Amino acid sequence: MWGADTSAVRSVDGSRGYIDSEVYGDSHTKGFLLIQAYLERAKLPISDYINDSKTVMSSVPRLLAAMQSIASKEESSDGSFDVLCQLVRTKQIISTRSTPKMSPCTQLVGVNDSTFHALMEKLIAPKKDQNHNDKTKENTLWKLRQFPRNNVAEALKRCRKGTFKTSFHKILGSLYVMPLITLKEGKIYHEIEKTTGRSIGTMKLSLQVEREAHTDDFTTLTLVLGSFEHKKLLAHIDLPISKNGTWMIQTELQFDWKIANVDGGVDGGRVALRLLLDSVRGLDSEIVFAL
Repeated sequence: MWGADTSAVRSVDGSRGYIDSEVYGDSHTKGFLLIQAYLERAKLPISDYINDSKTVMSSVPRLLAAMQSIASKEESSDGSFDVLCQLVRTKQIISTRSTPKMSPCTQLVGVNDSTFHALMEKLIAPKKDQNHNDKTKENTLWKLRQFPRNNVAEALKRCRKGTFKTSFHKILGSLYVMPLITLKEGKIYHEIEKTTGRSIGTMKLSLQVEREAHTDDFTTLTLVLGSFEHKKLLAHIDLPISKNGTWMIQTELQFDWKIANVDGGVDGGRVALRLLLDSVRGLDSEIVFAL
């Protein structure tokens, strides 16, 4: 999808510039192409490529972990907040074996864009002053995941026969195995360290996790806190999501109050908290807190 080098990735419109033929002799090019082939589920022509692909993909998680470690420690860099978030989203792409252009709804078993929208039509009642395009904007995986299981099951039954090529049980299972993270309470405190005189902020969070379907897999919830205007990295934490049912997570993030306050904008200042799951696309969220 991107070609032999990164020019298409880095360009605004996705266009490719001139590619020097020498680039094909670079091992990075082969790795880049094999990753793209993996994401696109392309058939590889020879067994050597298959073996090389396994080697490359087994190295990717370690590489991403190292890059995340570096980005998380570069707190003086304004770009680290977005870099850290993009690395988690890269994990999502690798874990779901999808491309950035693919709709997150295709993570559901036997569901594509058209069948997903057919399901959402049965769940979201149309409003008199709402046109079709407005309704389509509501058709997101995040919106679907918030519906109770019984509601989605009834909507599936109301869909036209033959809409889905798989059982409703499999569709529901693939939906509710995805963790739904809800902020129940969030408070920010400010204090001065007596020993150092530093101005410290503490964000205390109560998060509810819902995961109805049974699975032995676990995912990681990454919380990334950034300043409001220029998204300077303030703090981050990785939390394991390894069990099923409904439970609460109590956690806190400490950050430099002065940096957050200076870059907080008007009305007393704000900070931005992003909640990112490393193995599910389409369920990311951002919450803005007042300082």
